[in-house]
Amino acid sequence: MPKFKKSFHLSKIASAVLSKTTVFYLFLSYALPLFGQRPNYKFNWTAESYKAEAAPFFNQLTLQSGPILQVGHGREGRTSLKATVSSGLSKATGTIPLFSGLYRFSENLWLGGLISGYRAGGDVIILSGYAAEILPVEPSEEGSSWSVEVSRRAVEGAEDFNFKTVGVVLSRRINFHGAQFYYGLGFAFFDVIFHGSSVAVEGIPQQLEGQVNLLSGGVERSLGEHVVGLTARTSNKGASVMIHLSKLINE
Repeated sequence: MPKFKKSFHLSKIASAVLSKTTVFYLFLSYALPLFGQRPNYKFNWTAESYKAEAAPFFNQLTLQSGPILQVGHGREGRTSLKATVSSGLSKATGTIPLFSGLYRFSENLWLGGLISGYRAGGDVIILSGYAAEILPVEPSEEGSSWSVEVSRRAVEGAEDFNFKTVGVVLSRRINFHGAQFYYGLGFAFFDVIFHGSSVAVEGIPQQLEGQVNLLSGGVERSLGEHVVGLTARTSNKGASVMIHLSKLINE
């Protein structure tokens, strides 16, 4: 009988979580129809234009693929679900949706992943990744704290390339009158493998590697179980702006 009661209790918790998240996901389904602004991943580079355009494009895509920074100050919620609209501030990279989830294993460690699916011209793009969010010291309710995000992401499905990044961002968080401000710096290494029509052009290599040094900053505001926020990332070769909505689940 105790086992039955325990199973019944777990079923009730699962049902509550499901009902809370259903409305959230329905909202996301209708709030992020980005079919009107598809990024352009179709390249018509020559050897000369490749030298001038390739590195800036992938710098921009690195910035736009987005952080998975946790919501709150590290002690609220057990699970965080986030939806993000990410704009690369350029016609080529356009605007893309990002969906991520984080699970808090302890006061100082969150682990999570990111997924997105969208169209770029005639291609169906899958953007995926995973990250660890580490708070080196105990989070503070009133003061400031630091966090380190380590992530790996990949963009697949484009006709002309495959794209991967590995990044680290160090951020400082400041709680102020119910809002959390954060700013930091980081770097990301990217690796691009060209294929298809791209490598048929003489003078265009099959692989491109680079590094993006970036500054990031933003603000988040809690509205009950939900958190809304704005994040910006910039480097010397581009910038991105992200608007996001998160939901905290305590079960």
